[in-house]
Amino acid sequence: MSNEIKYYNTNSILVDTPTGKEYGGVSAWQGIRSLGSEQYIICGTTNPTPNTGNGLIYVGNIDCQNGSIYYLNVPESLGTSLYGPDYDKETGLYTIVGSYLDYNQDTKGFIYEGRLDELNKSLKFIYPKINSYYNTNFLHSNSNGLIIGNSGNTGKNLETISYIYELGNSNKIKTLIQYPNSNTTTSYGIWYNGNNNYSIVGGYSNKNISIDKIYRKDGILIPIGNAFIVSYNCKTNKFSDWTTINFGDNLLSHFEGISRNKDNSYTINADVVDLNESKIPSGYFLRISKDKSGSYNYNIENAVKIEY
Repeated sequence: MSNEIKYYNTNSILVDTPTGKEYGGVSAWQGIRSLGSEQYIICGTTNPTPNTGNGLIYVGNIDCQNGSIYYLNVPESLGTSLYGPDYDKETGLYTIVGSYLDYNQDTKGFIYEGRLDELNKSLKFIYPKINSYYNTNFLHSNSNGLIIGNSGNTGKNLETISYIYELGNSNKIKTLIQYPNSNTTTSYGIWYNGNNNYSIVGGYSNKNISIDKIYRKDGILIPIGNAFIVSYNCKTNKFSDWTTINFGDNLLSHFEGISRNKDNSYTINADVVDLNESKIPSGYFLRISKDKSGSYNYNIENAVKIEY
């Protein structure tokens, strides 16, 4: 993998925020999928914060110069944050998952399924039942009908969970995601490989950690332990090839997203924290391959630090 990385900013984009129009008024980009022909759908949130901004969708070139802007806001919410987009070429439907802030200042998860000209139709929104059990819920990524998320209650160390939902059945969790022998797991990225098989990435800790210690109010995730990747079969409902990726001693890490390349390797983006230096994570980009036995292989020395 080449270490050459091109950086783009979005200062030229004029976006609507809750306080008015702003050039470069993007609080965070949080999800991306290729639409083919060098076109992408990129999701995020406008200023002021990922919790209180407008849900933002950009469709166009990666340099964000010649695309179109759309807004997806959950009805009757104080703010909407978009995470994982997916697109079905056969139906022309977009599936977008994320979170929103309700009038009780609780964070709830949602699913949108529809076209880009239907973003203001309330009937296109789906709300998973897990919103009723936890005051903090994030739906992070979706691929080929499966959605992964994380939930918990503020100040409750034993109640943070990670899970898979199946699109079309928002009343019941399909399965929980828990790294073996860990006490807290969070999952952020999912990718469909074909033949009922998926790859999922996230992080885990041997400690019990309440969800408010993982998600900061400014939208930054605090890594809680080590990053992981795992295979999941939706037909057998079983996980396999659990793999820890350790960036080094005294470093906390977490995988944020996953995409599959033409050579069947995966590109992963990660957050890594050195607690001796700062609690703010640094971004990394690396490639993971999979051998014929199904094992995930990587060389941490090839990880590229993101330094804009």
